[in-house]
Amino acid sequence: MRIALSLSPLCISLYSSAQTPIPQNALLALKSDNVIAFTDALNHDGLASCYSYKNSSYSSLAMSIKAGVTDTFKALLETRVDVEKACSNKFPLMYAAKHGQLEKAQLLIKASADLTYINNKGCSAKDYSKKYKQKEIYLYFKSLEASDKSASNTDKFLDW
Repeated sequence: MRIALSLSPLCISLYSSAQTPIPQNALLALKSDNVIAFTDALNHDGLASCYSYKNSSYSSLAMSIKAGVTDTFKALLETRVDVEKACSNKFPLMYAAKHGQLEKAQLLIKASADLTYINNKGCSAKDYSKKYKQKEIYLYFKSLEASDKSASNTDKFLDW
């Protein structure tokens, strides 16, 4: 197992590069959004793993977001894969934010993805939406934060 140290202006991240490569048949299945072929390629049990591809690693959910496929993404959510599975220091919600996939971000939030999670670089999904100029997603995240603050203020008000 090789451990790599990555330095960035925001922080230091430590990650393992000993991931399993994404099987070629899984990549082909993703390109065609073939749910059955994708889950078969990852042997169902492998849906919870991180897979390496081009110097990074991805969860099955992150792969479906990055590939821009909808059927596979929704099928993975239905099988209740971990919506907080971080590979290469990114959560699936961060990929949805980075790639401008609002519907997927909304579905992840609905499936209990936590908007407040911060990776070890100090970044949240909202930070990724801002960095990659995904205004619609950024505004969606801001509206969620505002409604959370409003709800907590109401709770404080009613707590008498």
